Amino acid sequence: MCFCSVGVAHPYSILRLDNNWELLFAFESGKSLKELDSLNIDYSESQIALLKLWKLIEKIDGKYYTSIPFYTEPASTELRAETRQIAKNINRLIQDDYNSFKQIIENRKIERNTFSIFFAFVLDDLVWQVFSEKGLMKKVEVTKENPFWDGTMWVIQPKRDFSCGTNSMKYENLSIGVNNLPEKSDIEVSDYKLLKKMLKDYKENGIITDKEIIQTFSKNDLFNSSGELLIPIIKADSTDVLFNQSDIIANKVANYLIENLEFERILTQYSFEDKEQAILVLYHEIMWDMLEIMEENGQLLKPIAFDKSKKATQKDLRDLIFIVEN
Repeated sequence: MCFCSVGVAHPYSILRLDNNWELLFAFESGKSLKELDSLNIDYSESQIALLKLWKLIEKIDGKYYTSIPFYTEPASTELRAETRQIAKNINRLIQDDYNSFKQIIENRKIERNTFSIFFAFVLDDLVWQVFSEKGLMKKVEVTKENPFWDGTMWVIQPKRDFSCGTNSMKYENLSIGVNNLPEKSDIEVSDYKLLKKMLKDYKENGIITDKEIIQTFSKNDLFNSSGELLIPIIKADSTDVLFNQSDIIANKVANYLIENLEFERILTQYSFEDKEQAILVLYHEIMWDMLEIMEENGQLLKPIAFDKSKKATQKDLRDLIFIVEN
């Protein structure tokens, strides 16, 4: 898992090189290069240097340690049992608010975007904003001093049957959110840079006019033949009832966690470094638990691109994308 802002490249791109993942796991409990040799694990000096440069490993007293925390069984099983119960409590708390949210979605005739707006906008955007406002999250940003990436990465096992995330891009006061596709999906965003360029085109012209954008994304039904956007646009102010309702839910979710998480116990029990790391790991699990429980209760349906990815068409990508105007 990675909660980060990316500059030069995503840290995954480094871990996918050679056998860097193997090295990361080997360094979990700390090892010298001689100890690595004794395990017959191949490596080169340039690999070690690259992992250090990207702050994925660190050297302490002659030994290398992964900079990424690991949460494995049985601790992860215990942690997930706890997050599922928290998710149940939150779902009960927001049930009426969620019903109102769904009604607004239906009134706008954007029902197919329900999952992605609820997850990627409400749970995976607005809630994090509340955490930041409350001082629980530091600003994640790439700088000249930290040009590669900034944020937190962690490993948790076993892998969930289903999880998802969000990619977002900004242009001035506009941002476009994409609910991440499953790894094995046959459809995908063909060009994220061009998707960001689409924001600029829309900002300047009110419609999509760029020929390259039209050629690339017309198959996804993101706009009609006149260039008018067909994806939901949420205005992030009090004039937009969908934003207001989303904000109500986000605040209830965040405040419940802030007020009810037993941080002193949790930090000790799961060896979290601080409250921020605890929130990062726990809330990601809670988000997916909430989605799973709501799906089990018939309150929420996955988009076709998630639920029946092999049957999805390029037009189904539209269900996963929305724009927010600040």
